[in-house]
Amino acid sequence: MLLHKRADEIVLNVSMNLLCNKVFHSNIGDDINYYLIKELSHKRILNYWDFFNLREQPNFMVIGSIIGWMTNKDSIIWGSGVREPDNPLPAIPRKVLAVRGPLTRKYLISQGVECARRYMEIPLYCYLRFTLFHL
Repeated sequence: MLLHKRADEIVLNVSMNLLCNKVFHSNIGDDINYYLIKELSHKRILNYWDFFNLREQPNFMVIGSIIGWMTNKDSIIWGSGVREPDNPLPAIPRKVLAVRGPLTRKYLISQGVECARRYMEIPLYCYLRFTLFHL
């Protein structure tokens, strides 16, 4: 069975160094993707960029200013943002669940992407999820 067909796995399209289910620290903001999604989903995390056979599979973009350079036609955006709004979007994503804020929404709309007014500031979510509710 191919890795991407298993129901116990999630593909992340983020800027993170992942090897043998271990994150090699490069940027704490990017590294949080692995821990947050693993905690929320209880699934094995695969990095889109580590497996050629994951191309054309749904892949989640969660934390990071990566929309302007990592988006592909199978990306599902759930909280990511854009750093350089003057650059063209590399591809129209499969779906937008939420974006970091109004500037990212404005960017996506200007690129022809449907984007509801749903914002998800992931670091704030992490704080609430893992600090306040675990006291």
